[in-house]
Amino acid sequence: MPCRLRKRGPDAPCDQLLQENSGELEAGPIKMVVRPEDVTLHVKKIKDSFAGVIETATYVGSKTEYQISTKAGSFFVTLPSRSTQYAAGTKIHLSVDPDAVRLFPVE
Repeated sequence: MPCRLRKRGPDAPCDQLLQENSGELEAGPIKMVVRPEDVTLHVKKIKDSFAGVIETATYVGSKTEYQISTKAGSFFVTLPSRSTQYAAGTKIHLSVDPDAVRLFPVE
């Protein structure tokens, strides 16, 4: 997901995530990378989650693959098939453990 690393501050969104994962990055365009299995889905909003809508839900044996659209872009998410299943069109909230996020400069 492309984004921009801006000046950090106590009111900045995702400030904890940026502080823990930006390392030596300079302010400017960055790419945020998260593995599909590191995204957690929630029916209700929780702290540091963001809203999306499930576009597709595909059962593929041991996992279910979801394509989720958000204001920040599209996310590909996988969950074990034994977990709660969601249908296309479901409004959902996504969260990510800050330790699972990798940030890279865009050149």
